[in-house]
Amino acid sequence: MYYEAYRGLSWLLARSPEIGLPHLDKYLYVQESDENAKTPSIYTLYDYTDERLFFYVIIFALPSNNLRNCMP
Repeated sequence: MYYEAYRGLSWLLARSPEIGLPHLDKYLYVQESDENAKTPSIYTLYDYTDERLFFYVIIFALPSNNLRNCMP
C-alpha cells in the first residue's frame, strides 16, 4: 500500500510540482485518505528543480491515524 502511494506521489509531483503550497522555502502537499480505495493520507514537504524532485519529509497515515486532527 505505501509503496504504491509513494510511486503515485512521485509520479504526480514529477509532472506537476507546482501543485504544492509554498511553505517557507519549500512546498507542502497534502492528500486525504480514501477509505473506499484503502489509500493513506499523505503529507509531504518537498522542493524541485527542472531536473529533480527532493523529498524532505513524507508521512503516510491510515484513516484511523489521520494527522488532520493534530494540526492547528
